[in-house]
Amino acid sequence: MTVPEGPGRQAPALAPGPESRRRLVTFDWKITFLSLAAGTPAFLLAMFLLWSGQFDQQARWMVTIAITVLWFGMTMLLRERLVRPIQTLSNVLAA
Repeated sequence: MTVPEGPGRQAPALAPGPESRRRLVTFDWKITFLSLAAGTPAFLLAMFLLWSGQFDQQARWMVTIAITVLWFGMTMLLRERLVRPIQTLSNVLAA
């Protein structure tokens, strides 16, 4: 069976292929996700030890906030230190 083609007939919309899905997750986001994933076990262990220990409430919250900010800050620093030089090299090679 054939589908009639003509001026009023449009081709059916195709689902996005694996190539378009690959473009959604770029290298810099992969680095970000991997560095967050690498720090997750240490973060969870620190939170477990902190919240199961005999510390007052204010110290718990201060250390929790400090560790969280430090974790995300280091992730963004790693991302900048890896992605910028690679982008610069890519631009030099493209020129």
